[in-house]
Amino acid sequence: MPENGEVKGLPPGKYVIVTYDLDTTGRRLLDEICQIGAHYNHEKDDEGTSYTQYVMPHSNPRPPAVRAFGISVVNIGRSRMLKDIHTGKVLKTKLEVSALQDFLSWLETAKGDSEGVILVSHEQERKFLVPLLIQSMERYNFIPQFSKLVKGFCNSADVISKLGNKDEITSLSLRSLCKTVLHNTSLSTTTAVDRCKRVLEILTAVTSVKTEEGDASALDKIIPHSVTLQTETQNLRKLQTIETVQRTLRPIFGALLGEGWQVRERMVRIRRAMAEIGLDYPKLQELSSNNSLEKELAKVTLDEQDKKEMMNVVLNHFKVEDCAEVVKAAEEKLDVASA
Repeated sequence: MPENGEVKGLPPGKYVIVTYDLDTTGRRLLDEICQIGAHYNHEKDDEGTSYTQYVMPHSNPRPPAVRAFGISVVNIGRSRMLKDIHTGKVLKTKLEVSALQDFLSWLETAKGDSEGVILVSHEQERKFLVPLLIQSMERYNFIPQFSKLVKGFCNSADVISKLGNKDEITSLSLRSLCKTVLHNTSLSTTTAVDRCKRVLEILTAVTSVKTEEGDASALDKIIPHSVTLQTETQNLRKLQTIETVQRTLRPIFGALLGEGWQVRERMVRIRRAMAEIGLDYPKLQELSSNNSLEKELAKVTLDEQDKKEMMNVVLNHFKVEDCAEVVKAAEEKLDVASA
């Protein structure tokens, strides 16, 4: 990545486009992979090859993940198993390390004699799939092998936003894109590999339309929206730092995150904005003791309503904490005097 912090793009070359998706236990870097899905089309024909493997996580999927992916962990005797909540079937799983090894072998086949693979995911909001995959590869020291195969990453939502028909595309959700781009609402998006197939079909349709680039290939249109593994690794480091800072803010937001979904959504947004500028709990304590807390909080990037609520929550927390310290000091003096 350049020293000025600009995103380093992927150089032109002969790459294979592979779409991939993950089912996970949640949307944090602390969460785990439950399924790996991937798909690519062969160069000479439209026949594609898919990879799919369920993974047994150590922790149970959170309720939003259960609803989103339709899988849950069940206990059968002394064993924990992954179950499809729609069919009731127990799914065949592997350990994460074995699933990733199989995925790397599959990617090697997909790469063939090309210069490497561009992994394409589809995310409308906060990017999560790429950092989680890289983090998982790092956990088992697979990055050297991974970096020989995967040369870049692309978010298909960026390509579709740029090249898609803006008069027809009203949403970047896969279900909506199946309707507006593929003109077929019966296509499945249930499993990770189903979603991979749909993403590749949508990308093929969007990039086949003639643009200002003339007869440029789908690959030529995707490369400008791709970044290198090095860039995504640096992004992972930033996200890891943000999550570490967020965990220190639990004394402030812990109880509020247990409220209704609307309150929780606002608190998650506020907490992340604070973490992005490095406002961890020890720093907030220091600012509070120096009477500069309000001034520093004003620098957080939030809309007016969220910023007002942030001020109220954080300042009230430290007022209560200060009062508690005063009471504790008074009690200690009384104890000394009575002794």
